[in-house]
Amino acid sequence: MQIDQARLERIQDQRMFICIETGDLYAIEDIKIIEGEIWIKSQDGRVYKDIDVLTITESGDHYRLRMWMKQNLNIDY
Repeated sequence: MQIDQARLERIQDQRMFICIETGDLYAIEDIKIIEGEIWIKSQDGRVYKDIDVLTITESGDHYRLRMWMKQNLNIDY
C-alpha cells in the first residue's frame, strides 16, 4: 500500500503538532508508517493519525483564516 508523500512531508520535519480534537500541543517523538497510514507518537506515549493533527504552521493559517472570515464576512464559529 502506498502512502501519500505530501501527507508524510507535511509532518516529517516538524517537532511539534496540535491535536485537532483537543487543541493540545504535543512534541513529536516518532513517526511510523503502518499499513500505508501515518502515525505520530507524542512524547507522552499517545499515538495520533496524521489526519487528526495540525502542524504549527497549519494551525496558524487556520487561525488567520478564521479571523479574516470574522472580520470581513461576519462569520464566526
